[in-house]
This record gives sequence, C-alpha cells and structure tokens, in this order.
Amino acid sequence: MAHFVTFCVLLFALAADAAFGADNSMTDVTTPGEGSEPAGSVSSTRSDYRNLWGRILRDPQLDLRTAGCAANATQSASFVRTSLRCNEDTDINRSMADPIAGAESASAAAGPEQAPRANDLVLIGGYGDLRQRKRVPTGAVDVRFAKDYFGLHPYVDLAVGNRGSRYAGLGLLYDFEMPCRLRLTVGSGPGYYRHNRGSTYLGYAVEFHSWLEVSRVVLGRRIGLSVGHISNAHLASCNPGSENVSLSVVVRSW
Repeated sequence: MAHFVTFCVLLFALAADAAFGADNSMTDVTTPGEGSEPAGSVSSTRSDYRNLWGRILRDPQLDLRTAGCAANATQSASFVRTSLRCNEDTDINRSMADPIAGAESASAAAGPEQAPRANDLVLIGGYGDLRQRKRVPTGAVDVRFAKDYFGLHPYVDLAVGNRGSRYAGLGLLYDFEMPCRLRLTVGSGPGYYRHNRGSTYLGYAVEFHSWLEVSRVVLGRRIGLSVGHISNAHLASCNPGSENVSLSVVVRSW
C-alpha cells in the first residue's frame, strides 16, 4: 500500500509539473499597438457614453433603468481600468527609481525562489525493523542526481544492516519546496535485497523501497529526517515488509 501511495504521489507531481510547463509555454502577453487607445482614458470613456446614448436615440423604447445600469457599469469598468494602469505605472516608476527594491518586490510576488538540485552524496543512518522487538541499526549511501525528467530526479541507494543484510536499488524522487526553507522529498524504486543468517527475511530478492523525507539546510549542510517502507509488493506469498527511520546528511554536492 505504501508503494502504491508513493507511486501515485510521484505520478501526480509529474503530471502537475508537465501541465504547468505547458501553461507557461502557451502564455502569450500582448501589448497595445502604437496607435491603440490606452484603456481607461478619458476619450475611451466618452466613446462608451456616446455609444450608449446612440442606442437610446435609435431605440426610444429602451428601458432607461437598463441604460442607467449600463452607464454605471461602463463608468465602473473605466475606473477599474484607470486604477490598474495607475498601479502599473507606479510599480514601473518605483522599480526604475530603486532597482533593488523593484527586484525584491517582484521576487516576493513570485514566491520563494527554489534552488536547483545538485548532484548530492548523502550519508544515512538509522534503525530498521521498527515493528520488531529488536530494532536493527542500518546505514546507507545515496547518490541523488541533478538530472531532471519533468521534475523527477534519479537516485542510487546502497544500504547495509548490522546483521549482514544488504540492499542495492535505484529509483526516482520528487522535491516539494515548503515554507521556512523546508524541502519535502518523496522517492520510490526497486532494488536487490540479500539477507544473511540473523537478518530479517523479506520473502523475495526483489524489494521496493518507498520513503518520505523532510530536510533543511543547517550550517551549510542539508540535514533530513526520513521514514521508509521496504517490501516485495506481494511478488511472493511471503511479504512481511520492514519500516525504517533515519537521519540523512548531504556530505558533498557537485
């Protein structure tokens, strides 16, 4: 179940990233030509009223209440257009007068800047078999790549347990930038699991590892806390599964 939920989250993130990218590429900003009349100008307002009174003269049976509502709507629309244009002119003048303040206001409107992911070498230590009475200390080394496939980043995972169990896998992860400079990372992928005498038997050689991590940069290094689940996704009749909790530190980025 944990693998299915993780796969759905990754699929949703991939679809959302592709959709937003398509929307941004299709966005077309048009500006009025040199001979066009600016919105909200006095002449455009007069033209609106001239058209309204032309309708009244052409159709004597026109309801005056409807005409009055139309006039009020026209005046309100002209006022809104004028206000928006004044605000745009004010922002432009402010940015020209103080480029730094203008850049800060633009970045604040766009939201927190997301730093691009680099190739990270991650050291991980924690405990596995959380459902067992005797929890097993584990250690792992991850290489998380900066290569981006519609927001998904590949990674390689090598893990060992104190009882001789070993796991080697690969997968895909997705980063969600959170407030307070936190990063939520979701990852999942298959791998090869080998157990020795005394280690937990997970029922099959092929195991899937799904994990969730919350991290933040502290004193120049990214430190994270993660929880994970490993099982064979019912590829075998025996599927006990195992949960783990660990602490991760990025020791090198390039």
